[in-house]
Amino acid sequence: MTAAQEKKMEKKRRILESAYQLFQKNNVYNTFSRYRSQLMGLAILWVVWYHSTFDLSVFHSNIVNAAFIYLKGIGYSGVDIFLFLSGIGIYNSLDRNNVSTYFLNRLKRLLPTWVTCFLLFNLIRYFNTTLSLTFQEIIGYFSFTGFWLSLPHQGNWYVYGIFLFYLVSPIPYDVLKHTRHKVLTSVLLIIIGILTSFVFFDNFKLLV
Repeated sequence: MTAAQEKKMEKKRRILESAYQLFQKNNVYNTFSRYRSQLMGLAILWVVWYHSTFDLSVFHSNIVNAAFIYLKGIGYSGVDIFLFLSGIGIYNSLDRNNVSTYFLNRLKRLLPTWVTCFLLFNLIRYFNTTLSLTFQEIIGYFSFTGFWLSLPHQGNWYVYGIFLFYLVSPIPYDVLKHTRHKVLTSVLLIIIGILTSFVFFDNFKLLV
């Protein structure tokens, strides 16, 4: 190969590297990852609006009012968006850490708020003798199993759902990381997830 050909090949290589770096910087995944916190905030506001009695149908246009009513009616979709964005965070954490560090980081994010809610509940119970926690309920609360076991006084279902995702996520991550057929494996995992949702379709606690 002549010097001119080598120079031409080197130029092509640099162009390809620049194009790849530009793609890496601007692809959809990186965009979601970069603005994940902001999108999570919007998803939370959407869910709060869905649960609220706040009505935005005050405009003179019936079309605008209908649009706001429709958007409020599907506000539960904010949970799906939040779970999707949480999945990006889970992937990033697994990609940077080993499994034990990953679980430790997840617990650090969950436990402070979870313990605070527990203490607040017991503070309320102190002034309201009609509320009480049994030892079984306490174990269910801190083992993140109480909701699935239908125990009372277990807090919001979402925490139990996200903790379940934290538990199972290392399995598909490890499978995808070590397979040579990533697209096919991803499709199979999606199919398994869909089939699983149909199997447990009538079981609300397993569905959420």
